[in-house]
Amino acid sequence: MTKVLSESPATDARHERYLVVTVDSHCGPMPAQLREYCDAGHLADFDDWAAGMRSEHDQLQELLKVPEDVAAFARATEDTEAERPPRYTEGNTDIHERLRHMNGDGIVAEVIFHGGQNGQLIPFNDFALLTEAGSLAITKEQLDLRTAGYQIYNRWLADWVSVEPERHVGVAHVPFWDIDAAVREVEAARATGLRSVNFPALRDELAPYNDPCWEPIWSACELLEMPLSSHGGNAIGKYQGVESIALMLMEVPFFGRRALWYLIFGGVFERHPRLKYVITEQRWDDEVLVDMDSAYLADPTDPDFPSAQSWAQVRKQIPLKPSEYFTRNCFIGASMLSHREARAAIDTGLSGNVMWGSDYPHMEGTWPHTRLSLRKTFAGLPVDATARMLGGNAIEVYGLDRATLQAIADRIGPTVAELDEPLETPAELKGTWGFREVGKWS
Repeated sequence: MTKVLSESPATDARHERYLVVTVDSHCGPMPAQLREYCDAGHLADFDDWAAGMRSEHDQLQELLKVPEDVAAFARATEDTEAERPPRYTEGNTDIHERLRHMNGDGIVAEVIFHGGQNGQLIPFNDFALLTEAGSLAITKEQLDLRTAGYQIYNRWLADWVSVEPERHVGVAHVPFWDIDAAVREVEAARATGLRSVNFPALRDELAPYNDPCWEPIWSACELLEMPLSSHGGNAIGKYQGVESIALMLMEVPFFGRRALWYLIFGGVFERHPRLKYVITEQRWDDEVLVDMDSAYLADPTDPDFPSAQSWAQVRKQIPLKPSEYFTRNCFIGASMLSHREARAAIDTGLSGNVMWGSDYPHMEGTWPHTRLSLRKTFAGLPVDATARMLGGNAIEVYGLDRATLQAIADRIGPTVAELDEPLETPAELKGTWGFREVGKWS
């Protein structure tokens, strides 16, 4: 159960500190950092790949000048004249700088995905998997290299988060196109201290997630307590014109959550009741659950109706309503949660399934203005629900040590009184995603 902050009078509880966990952060290791984790048989290929990455990085660095004193800038959270932070920060590659940024923002622990907006890729992951016509565009040798790249990254990540390991959930990448190899990599990642598996959105090159072929993956992740963590989603439309970004924003939430109904209706959570699935950087609304329950409860009475038998089989396969599986097994990493969304989560009984995310160090994330963003989101909301969404849910999903983290929170976390103070958004932050007021994006 998630701890309610205090049983003492409200005047005392207001001085207690929230335990804040972001379930959406990123890193972007440089090739030089990754090379020592490459096995000897792939070093020549790695060096060829790294040479191309250095060229891209040099060009990006010229465009994104790093402030001379990033740490001082991060502390200036109340400076309304400060510029927005750049896409690139040392926290992408330096775990100690990252921890300083976390401390300044009042963040105790984090879930770390790859992709730090600094132009860096996981080794060998620049091979296109499919042609435009949908056929496989990659050779077996290239697939093997991509698997090797995942292993290099996972080894580096496990080593990187071994600094204050109780504060980091490293998300492993595994080769989902080869299920046996993926299971082996899940096991290897867990043995090195990584705590979750990067779970891609539904893709044409992979079997749909209601296919029985995935059972070894579900079993391994359930047994090893490795939640499936899916970041955002890939919008698959062909976007063009000045409206392309708007079109993408409209479609990303849908494509990002498609796996949800495949897993639920496919009976995955009925067969694997301890498996956890997290959809991160999502904008959420309860209508998704209403729609799934409606589809489940549809009841054609005519026995000659073509799919009447199918409906009965579905209910046999999943005896609970989809919303019940969701409540038990599924969680939303609602990055940069708005006040309206937080309020809705409470009103619809989903505060136990919603988790907050900072999207560090992305330019659209809350750093270094996280404390202000949290005030914007949670002022006036019940303390117990706020505590769940800010960290309590994440602790339970990812198996973190609450007592250890609470000791850190008691030193750096925002107080109940601080977050309960309403905020008028500073002019230069209006419209940014950490201070949203209208719908999903503004």
